[in-house]
Amino acid sequence: MRKIAWAIVALANSSAAAIVLFFWAMAEGFFFFIPPDFALIPLVIFNNQAWRKFALVTVLGSFFGSLLCYLLALVDPDYMLSFLQSIALINLPKLARVEEIIREWGPMAYLIQPFSWAPLKAFMYYAGLSRMPVLQIAVLLAAGRAVRMFLLAFIGHWVGQNFRPQIEHHIGACLIGWLLFTLLVVTLQIALP
Repeated sequence: MRKIAWAIVALANSSAAAIVLFFWAMAEGFFFFIPPDFALIPLVIFNNQAWRKFALVTVLGSFFGSLLCYLLALVDPDYMLSFLQSIALINLPKLARVEEIIREWGPMAYLIQPFSWAPLKAFMYYAGLSRMPVLQIAVLLAAGRAVRMFLLAFIGHWVGQNFRPQIEHHIGACLIGWLLFTLLVVTLQIALP
């Protein structure tokens, strides 16, 4: 476990960290079900100076992956629905919940989405399905994702500044705890409607 943890530390301080974050965030915006937050925070903790860069790269990846989901839903909503149900683990109750949120909040739902349990992919599917204007969705998506990712990166930055020695001393236990937390969140994300 410690070897894996030190590999994460090495990754955080390499040029590959930004690339990993970008593609992870892009995949999560389109099909992957583990949010990039779970890579962003540890990478920022172990490369404290890069917190703004990592947050920006994560926002950009999420933005482009989400726009891809939106465009596919715009062009072929039936294909995108079957794709989301089979690959991205999004079921009809989740989609119904997202539709309910969008009806209640209107376009502002895209600003609150980053702080909800509802998957971004489902929101982007409905944006494409309802033919929401691309400029409107792009602005709301970018703003919502930026607030979330910069907030998480700042938290990681603060934790890294204040607790990095303790984390490094107990790195194996911290990794196990982080993996269990990730598993819990992913399980809840899949199970909750």
